[in-house]
Amino acid sequence: MIFPKVLSQDCNQWNSKVITTRSYDDRLETISAVRDAGISVCSGGILGLGETDSDRIGLIYEVSNMPEHPESFPVNALVPIEGTPLEKNDRVAHHTLLRTIATARIAMPQTIIRLAAGRQTLSEAEQAMCFMAGANAVFTGEQMLTTPCSPWDEDKAMMSRWGLEGMRSFEQTGVAMKEGSRLEAVPGSPKSESTAAQAA
Repeated sequence: MIFPKVLSQDCNQWNSKVITTRSYDDRLETISAVRDAGISVCSGGILGLGETDSDRIGLIYEVSNMPEHPESFPVNALVPIEGTPLEKNDRVAHHTLLRTIATARIAMPQTIIRLAAGRQTLSEAEQAMCFMAGANAVFTGEQMLTTPCSPWDEDKAMMSRWGLEGMRSFEQTGVAMKEGSRLEAVPGSPKSESTAAQAA
């Protein structure tokens, strides 16, 4: 097919405007290496770098046409930081975030769509709309990202107000299948506890 090759060339050209240490193709090769090593893949994108709608569609197209969908697809909204080359970039429009999440959910129905960096710039109602659009996870805890993140207690209370419960680590089907044998050997892990309970 011609489209993926053209897409890769376009992404390499665009990528070089943002980062110079590696190409877009290098990133794709890293994902393949991680998958080939039997490790769960967490790979998504940052919105607000100056990309177009076509770039966002291209990202989802690329990831959803890999041999396996990633177990986790983080959707980040750029947090412009003073002193960096992108400090004057506009905040990502909420509807752009929603459309990206919804498209990713349709294209990758079993993948965890993770609302990531930039979430603190959203109101609770805007975050709830992201979940309605297809997000089903967040990064939580103050030390999880390089930009501010909500403490777990705040997120837990917010999810409770929405009637949502947290999923345990490794509970997602794809992750459980990939990580299962390793988890059985780790005392206290959900998989280990489940195996022990069945044996009892």
